[in-house]
Amino acid sequence: MTQCLTCTAGYLYYSDTLGSVRCVRFCPDNFTHYRAYSYNASIQQNNTVQNVTLQRDQCVPCPNNCLTCNPNNICIYCISGYFYHKGSCVSSCPGGYFNQDSNCLLCHSNCTTCNSLGCTACVDGFVLQNNRCYRTCTNSTTLLVSATDTCNVSCISPCLTCFGLASNACLTCQSNYYLFFGFCMSSCPSGYSSINGACTLCPQGCG
Repeated sequence: MTQCLTCTAGYLYYSDTLGSVRCVRFCPDNFTHYRAYSYNASIQQNNTVQNVTLQRDQCVPCPNNCLTCNPNNICIYCISGYFYHKGSCVSSCPGGYFNQDSNCLLCHSNCTTCNSLGCTACVDGFVLQNNRCYRTCTNSTTLLVSATDTCNVSCISPCLTCFGLASNACLTCQSNYYLFFGFCMSSCPSGYSSINGACTLCPQGCG
């Protein structure tokens, strides 16, 4: 049985997954138009069979799990359930990337995992604060939670900075408050005076 080897002008040579050959005007999904595709053929000329290399415009398969690709066979869009990553289609985005609209996008610097809002975890030596990775906590109203390497615990007012979630865990106080044994007081108790934002014991004999 003879089989089509090339198509007339305006048509593309297409062989489906079952090996059926036909000429089409446009390549179907998962295939791309390859110009001057080289192929081997046997032709009979002057009662002699010759093996030759010919060229034709042909539909060639896109990479695995790719819906459409360019003439260089680099994927452009992936089939459902797969994500575009550097010209390929993957079942999940690799570390340091996150999925947005079926594309694997690069996380911010020093993230190990992230989402569309920013980082969700950081590389060693960095801590997480407000969806970004920093060397140290940058906000004085937060402290480092070592178990998760995050800076997202707010001090209890009127603490300005603190070492824990308790009213007596203050390190410094907000304006018009004074530090007294971990507490922030609106005024110092009897026998104490405010010096540099802290309640300091008065010398013996002072009122």
